Amino acid sequence: MSHKKVTYRIASRRLVSKHRAELARLDAVLCAALGSAYSTEAWTCASFMLELPKKFQISALAFFEDHPVGYWIASIRCDNAHIHRGSIHPEFQSGGIGLRLNRLCADLAREHGASRVTYYISKENVKARRIFEGFGYHLADAAEKRRGLLLMEASL
Repeated sequence: MSHKKVTYRIASRRLVSKHRAELARLDAVLCAALGSAYSTEAWTCASFMLELPKKFQISALAFFEDHPVGYWIASIRCDNAHIHRGSIHPEFQSGGIGLRLNRLCADLAREHGASRVTYYISKENVKARRIFEGFGYHLADAAEKRRGLLLMEASL
């Protein structure tokens, strides 16, 4: 599939609501493919609609022919942005979509006052860790590890 037709949009409440079932199916695909290296449970429609500070202002979605093929769901607390979930459909991976979503989310977070962005990655998910290191993230303080996860961070 051509990645040239992928479009990117801010994940407004209205847009997420409209596509929440497709987003939940996409999340389930990644959970099935990667297992606990991705997550211990798939997000539901309600998970995507959960209210978090600035979530609908700094999260981003990628579309191909009006269907979501990727998302970066984030929020801001104090001056830190945190990515709660980031995913790209397997057929669209390695095409730069994650990088574009990450940049859009980081730019939006910076505009909303964040100076740092964080993301928890499973210790098992070496591929994701390498990808985020390529985005400019590094391992945060070892004290911030939890439940088999590593905290990655980047300055904005």
